Amino acid sequence: MIYIDYFEQWYTTYRTQGRRRVSVVKYKIAADHIRNHPIGIKSIKKINRMDLQNFMNNFGATHARQTTTDFHSIIKASFVDALTDGFININPCIRIEVNSMEKTLPVHELKALREKKKWLEFDEYEKLKNLLLQKLNDSLLKQPFTIVPVGLGRKGTQREKAESLNSAGKYKNQMVTMIIYVALKTGMRFSEILGLTIEDIDFENGLLNIDKTWDYKFDYNFKPTKNFASVRKIAVDNEFLEIMRLYIDWLIAHDLKIDQFAMFIEKGIKIYNSTINDNLKLLFLELDIEYISLHKLRHTQASVLLAKRISPQVVAKRLGHTDTKMIQMTYGHLLKSVEEEETEKMMMIL
Repeated sequence: MIYIDYFEQWYTTYRTQGRRRVSVVKYKIAADHIRNHPIGIKSIKKINRMDLQNFMNNFGATHARQTTTDFHSIIKASFVDALTDGFININPCIRIEVNSMEKTLPVHELKALREKKKWLEFDEYEKLKNLLLQKLNDSLLKQPFTIVPVGLGRKGTQREKAESLNSAGKYKNQMVTMIIYVALKTGMRFSEILGLTIEDIDFENGLLNIDKTWDYKFDYNFKPTKNFASVRKIAVDNEFLEIMRLYIDWLIAHDLKIDQFAMFIEKGIKIYNSTINDNLKLLFLELDIEYISLHKLRHTQASVLLAKRISPQVVAKRLGHTDTKMIQMTYGHLLKSVEEEETEKMMMIL
């Protein structure tokens, strides 16, 4: 059996049931890379470590570190199961070095990549939060309106760009601003925010229930969360609750038809990540702050809390991580600075 035939049989058998469609798409993309490389038509029994290393080097030359690491995990899993199922006698995916395009970049490009803004500093967080509050307290007392950001750039195919631009012309500005505000204050994923319903807000106890997402890419319906740890309840403050009350009153006052009680999904209108990011760019221009994407507001939530001495375990739970591994990897330098300060305090005490 050649590798591409085994891989397609493997992932459709073992990696499709109970998984989100977006996860299955990753395996289909991996299959395309295998199919377009000589390793794809090689007998799975004859593939050795050198073949796999060359394959991974070829992939890594044009992909970022995280993408390459994720791809390697998929390939490695396929060979582990091939060994278990008796298709091969030796696993050739042992001790494969994961290389990425960062390793081939010139020093100045690598430096620029490392220095690229990953989250907001605390003063920038405060500025953005105050601007959002100002705009929401004003706009939620007005009729629904739209703003179409022009010339800010969109990623994706021409069709996706056209659909996104069309959506931006229909999607209510108040909804966009609310999504950005929720992302900044909670660190929730975009799909989790879209999955919120009015019933998910516990006004009495100051809690936000997160137990589902909204599939804005494919089925346009409610879906399970990313993993079990993503099902959670997080604390929110009175400021957040007051803005939520104002938003709900605005929805009712203007009789806006929302889809299946999802607070930020208006019936018949699709929402795209790029629509939110284009509006976010306008806010950063207004504040004269370097732009970061909506997803990096999630990083901002973590960095702000860690800098204020909130434990990694509590931050991981709030963000819906299974453990603190991602926190340690992404924010290691913040944790190190906190550790050094705490060590100094201990030395003074002792």
